[in-house]
Amino acid sequence: MPARYRSRRGVAGRFLPLVLCSLLFCVCAGWGCGDGQPDAAGDPEATSAEDSGAEWLAALEEAGAGEGNRLKVFIFYQSSTRNLLLPEENEIFRTEKLTDQAKQVIELLVRGPAGRGAVSALPPGTRLRSLFLFEDGLAVADFSGEMSRAHPGGVWGERASVYAVVNSLIFNFPSIRRVKILVDGREAETLAGHVSLARSFIMDLSMVGAPLSGPGGGEVPEERPVLQPPPVTADPAADSGTG
Repeated sequence: MPARYRSRRGVAGRFLPLVLCSLLFCVCAGWGCGDGQPDAAGDPEATSAEDSGAEWLAALEEAGAGEGNRLKVFIFYQSSTRNLLLPEENEIFRTEKLTDQAKQVIELLVRGPAGRGAVSALPPGTRLRSLFLFEDGLAVADFSGEMSRAHPGGVWGERASVYAVVNSLIFNFPSIRRVKILVDGREAETLAGHVSLARSFIMDLSMVGAPLSGPGGGEVPEERPVLQPPPVTADPAADSGTG
């Protein structure tokens, strides 16, 4: 074999391991790259609603047949006639993970109330894409684009949508203290032109009216006096998000 061919073959042999290592690195990096969203694999309480879909809901119904396997919750809906949020008592399945319970609350919010006099505060077609819970009390709820695109707008309407989500999560789950809302996996500047989504929200019950008569009877138990508007206090960790 001519010397020049042997030389080229030797050079290629020396560089082949480097090329293979580079390719392996790129593949591994591709698998590990995120899209800027919370890492579900790194957080045991982070789950995706899209990954589960109808199979997840069907499994819950099958597992939750017993009466003792249910929890009472209050879902905050928008009044049909007044600028108020109206809580309705309902039930969710008692699941091992808090994220699964929180997802059920949002699904009930999307579905709408059983009683008269209120409607869902979320625009038609809105879906929960994913929900993440973190140890510091932050919940991140990611909704489909209809949350913003199909929203009729207006200061009150946008506030009702935001606080229907925020109040329904924080009121029912004390370990959740703040809620961040995403739209289509991204941080939107506003919901529909008025209410800023740049920061997380704390519970605000100042716009809450009398409970609806829902599946659970609609009576608010005495141990939940927070349905009365609480005093306004500053919270440096969160922002009301209105604009």
